[in-house]
Amino acid sequence: MSTRYAFVLDVNKCTGCHACTLACQIANQLPAERQWRQVRTFNELHVPGVETLHLSLACNHCRDAPCMTQCPALAYRRDENTGAVLIEAEACVGCRYCAWACPYD
Repeated sequence: MSTRYAFVLDVNKCTGCHACTLACQIANQLPAERQWRQVRTFNELHVPGVETLHLSLACNHCRDAPCMTQCPALAYRRDENTGAVLIEAEACVGCRYCAWACPYD
């Protein structure tokens, strides 16, 4: 495994516009209903005195990815070149064990 890619987010500049989710969908040729990135907004109610924070989130491609070991359908694999954790959508049974095991979900 050589290059490990990352997504860098400057939370001081993020406006929560979701352009990163759209760019990811376009770059990866994903259907409209499938998103690999999410934008989570904290303080959506705009409580006075509390700063609003937007975070662009996606898989962190853990070195020891719990989703890979918890998936009963063995739908996950690691890309040998990039180290990315990939899901084989046609093998997924939709049980969401991966989400339960994920420390970031």
